[in-house]
Amino acid sequence: MINKLYYPLICFFALMVCVLLLAHPSHAAIAPETYSPSSGLAMINKNYTYNTFKWDNVQAFRDDPLSTYEQETILYNGGYAMEGYYWISNLPYAYKDTTVSDKIDNFAVGSAKANEIKKNRYYYTYYMLLNQYPWVKSSQGQINAQKGHRIASWCTFSTWCVLTPDATNRLAKFTAPATVRW
Repeated sequence: MINKLYYPLICFFALMVCVLLLAHPSHAAIAPETYSPSSGLAMINKNYTYNTFKWDNVQAFRDDPLSTYEQETILYNGGYAMEGYYWISNLPYAYKDTTVSDKIDNFAVGSAKANEIKKNRYYYTYYMLLNQYPWVKSSQGQINAQKGHRIASWCTFSTWCVLTPDATNRLAKFTAPATVRW
């Protein structure tokens, strides 16, 4: 049986363990302004989603050589458009994110080496879409910035190497078709 005098000491140590675990970088909150592009433009319609953007500050990526970044275009009306056959980007070590297990239409292109993103350089993502149902004329949606990390340094060209995002920030809301700036 534990002496009642030890309860405060045990509680103190348990609290310290919780604080240390929550302070670990993988659990800490990340300020959106440190990983989100500082400005950008998105054009969304039934044929494609095109994003161009740049960062004024890239420090959030510099500290972690395994950091990743994804530029997401999310459409809430599944009948508006569907995934096409082509994508392209000038992000470092670009990859197309998987749509497996997505419950909404999430068209994302990412950088497997976000630590190579340069300050004040314009980057772009282009994702071909297909007109799913002609009678669906619009869709609500949003543009997201997402920071994540790779499972290993040697794994750079596969979406399967990117773990659950560390943080997600909404950059803009829209009703497609649309052109939005942020």
